Amino acid sequence: MECSICSQEIGLIDSKLNLYKCNHCSHKLSLPTEAQNEIYDESYFTVTHSKYFNNPPLDLYDNVINIIQKRKPNAKTIFDVGCGTGTFLKHSIQKNPNWKYFGIDLVSNKYENIVFWEGDFLEFNTNEKFDVITNFMVIEHVVNPKIFIDKIKMFLNPDGLLIVNTINSDSLVYRFAEFLKTFGFRKAYDRVYDAHHLQHFNNKSLLTFLNKNGFEIIENKVHNYNMKAVDVPKSSFIVEKLYLLIVKILFLISVPFSTGHHQTIACKVKK
Repeated sequence: MECSICSQEIGLIDSKLNLYKCNHCSHKLSLPTEAQNEIYDESYFTVTHSKYFNNPPLDLYDNVINIIQKRKPNAKTIFDVGCGTGTFLKHSIQKNPNWKYFGIDLVSNKYENIVFWEGDFLEFNTNEKFDVITNFMVIEHVVNPKIFIDKIKMFLNPDGLLIVNTINSDSLVYRFAEFLKTFGFRKAYDRVYDAHHLQHFNNKSLLTFLNKNGFEIIENKVHNYNMKAVDVPKSSFIVEKLYLLIVKILFLISVPFSTGHHQTIACKVKK
């Protein structure tokens, strides 16, 4: 068993979740199980993760648009890999209608002046090359991130910009869940290491991964997301409100220590 980041040996740290950790770079990964095969259709957006998709991270999208305008002012083509329902592309086209927008996902999409492809990105092919490739909350779902990133490089212009957004497993939320687990309370731990996430990047392991695979880091931001988008486990009203209060406190405390729940990195191919 090798780490998907540094190829060093990994060790099992939680048999229930099939969770492994690399002692060299501290990256954590889960091996695919039946639990990982959650239904991915319209219900994924409207039921399973409705809070997140009903409250898209518009502040993050605006920040990414600003990064593109600053770092790639001559950009013309934007390709969002794993675009979901296309929320980033639909938001961005309102701000920059002169860019050409493309997206791919396993579910079908349709929107004026945006080209959507339906299918598996790893099996996808096109003659198009793109100035900017984005992916929001995608890389944590892939079995082999190296194959994923190599595929992205195939479609990125030589001076193109890649923006990766994913969860930060070194966040205060993760640390608090791990703390509770040491006392036998593992519900939060099971939730943050949910089986449908295979790659549990921390900021260090993601930077190492991108650098090792030929990318130069331009911007690196650790942050949180909209509280309205936080999924709450179904329980009593009081328990749900307590859950949200704890998350809100952790989000607030994490800001000065750069231990937010999400991370977004902009990079370009090394010359």
